Amino acid sequence: MPRETGRIVLAAAAMLLLSGPALSQAPTVARVVPAFGPAAGSNIVIVVGTGFAAGATVTFGGAAATSVSVVNSTSITVHPPAHVAGSVAVAVTNPGGSPGSRANAYKYLAPTGTFAIQHFPVTAGAVTDVTAGSDGNLWFLNNGGEDLVPWSISKMTTAGDFTNYPLSSAGLLTDIAPGPDGNLWYTRMREPFTTPAAAVGRITLSGVSTEFPLGSGLEDPVGITAGPDGAVWFGESYDTVVGRITTSGTITEYTVDARPYGITLGPDGALWLAGRKQYGT
Repeated sequence: MPRETGRIVLAAAAMLLLSGPALSQAPTVARVVPAFGPAAGSNIVIVVGTGFAAGATVTFGGAAATSVSVVNSTSITVHPPAHVAGSVAVAVTNPGGSPGSRANAYKYLAPTGTFAIQHFPVTAGAVTDVTAGSDGNLWFLNNGGEDLVPWSISKMTTAGDFTNYPLSSAGLLTDIAPGPDGNLWYTRMREPFTTPAAAVGRITLSGVSTEFPLGSGLEDPVGITAGPDGAVWFGESYDTVVGRITTSGTITEYTVDARPYGITLGPDGALWLAGRKQYGT
């Protein structure tokens, strides 16, 4: 028995020695997804970085965020505090450690009180979805086929100047959203049915795309969002399936009780799904 006790004490001491350096290292903040929100705060965002520890605190422009949830060492979900309009630094501090921060990581927006509509003609095909990228541009999906133009993805400045990036594969592009890695992620269904398999795609801010084919029988991925776990999540509306894809392309599928058509990060830090039941169920 004394020998066993000695082993336990030594193991505990070793753990304490290893934990000291880890706690002394400041975390890093890579980005916030999405990187903007209302001046009133209380929306939900994902802080992405490294070295996050349980009990970490987060500040936006020096003001404490609320509902801080450390999902893992690279992801935290928070509600930003209220702040005046403008860009602010975001900082993460582990218990007993130094803060790690990123300047201008988040932008507070305030309504101008005016309403206006401006049109920007697009000649690259039928636009099906649009989102804001981490580069400050708008990114949208262009579908070809009957329009006799290539399937492509475009980025556009807020002044209306856009650059088009043709894709090598055909198939209806359905949804696009910023990922936790700073790239844009999109879904492409298998249509017409003679085209390659349905896929989830990633496009870098410089326009380089990579597609990850889905499993056999999955033909209609729709809805895509950055998850609180550092992965990207999407729905499969022809089946009762929700997919999770890591930023390196590994796909895991989960069966749900409805056909998913949309998915988003909820104010509670969980992913919420919109769908409909199968006929006859």
